[in-house]
Amino acid sequence: MQNFQNKTLDIHDLQYNFDYDLFNKFLQLLEHEYNKHIDIKFYAEKLKTSVRELSLISVRYSGKTPKKMITYRRIIEAKRILLYEQESIKTIADMLGFHNQFQFSKFFKENTGVSPLYFRLQNKKKII
Repeated sequence: MQNFQNKTLDIHDLQYNFDYDLFNKFLQLLEHEYNKHIDIKFYAEKLKTSVRELSLISVRYSGKTPKKMITYRRIIEAKRILLYEQESIKTIADMLGFHNQFQFSKFFKENTGVSPLYFRLQNKKKII
């Protein structure tokens, strides 16, 4: 038997573990849902927490809001597809949950500074 008499239970350690666990669950859920759900409320409800709490925990452990993390994940996937697959811009927009290719192109350009097509053409040259 282990001796637990000298161990003290720190409530802050428990909260840290709970928060960290919640953050990891958010990351797992994000990985499965980023192309279908962009509303933070969806993630908070699935994780049985508030939008505010999810935001605080996300910023604490990643330095980014949930919205920024969702955006980042969608951009990373868009870049991957643009570079390594031959899908059309319209198909990529569909794959990532955009209503149309114009919405996707605007989103991509706002977050990267270039259009999806320009990104593909410029970076394919570097890969070859």
